[in-house]
Amino acid sequence: MKKILFLLFLSFNFFDSKAVEVFRNKEYHFSFTIPNQWEVMEGKEFKMLVELLKKQSGYSNLNALADLYFNESSSHFDYPYVIICFTKNDGFKDKSYFETAVKQLKKISSEFNYDDSLKKYNLSDWSTSTHQGEYIIDNANCSFMTLITSDIANYGELVTINKTFCFKYGMINVYCYSLKKDLERFKGSFNIILSSFQFEKDFQIIDA
Repeated sequence: MKKILFLLFLSFNFFDSKAVEVFRNKEYHFSFTIPNQWEVMEGKEFKMLVELLKKQSGYSNLNALADLYFNESSSHFDYPYVIICFTKNDGFKDKSYFETAVKQLKKISSEFNYDDSLKKYNLSDWSTSTHQGEYIIDNANCSFMTLITSDIANYGELVTINKTFCFKYGMINVYCYSLKKDLERFKGSFNIILSSFQFEKDFQIIDA
């Protein structure tokens, strides 16, 4: 009887378990779990795509590190997709720097005009009716998140979950894009990425 139970236990674990794939960035010392059916693109080929995006959008400051795309999508930047960017600043020596940054963020956010930004980058024909929600601040993990909705030409209503993770040398922005009609299907994948994201211990922001 014990032998049968042992074999059942082995068979259950063999068929039920799934290998967890983790993405690690050695340059900026972060990692996150890759959801099932998603692929990561980085390196030379990805940099070529980013350069093309810069030319098309006019947004020259895009410092993208990688993107994730659903393996049923027709292209890397077809919705849904996730893009990960690095924003350089003076860094965050301790949590008091993060608290100051949050105050500045709220001020900038209250004054920011999306319509003016779209005009600046010649994107008015591409996106309209953009609305940004309130920032959700996570002081314990030195991160903040907001939800942005836009009407995108030829696609419909787009939802962007933008979560920013702060560390000693700047910020990593994770942008999760999905058409609103597909959000229920993909929000679980977005949650896996965002909830598993972490920096290596030596690069996390410490208490003041």
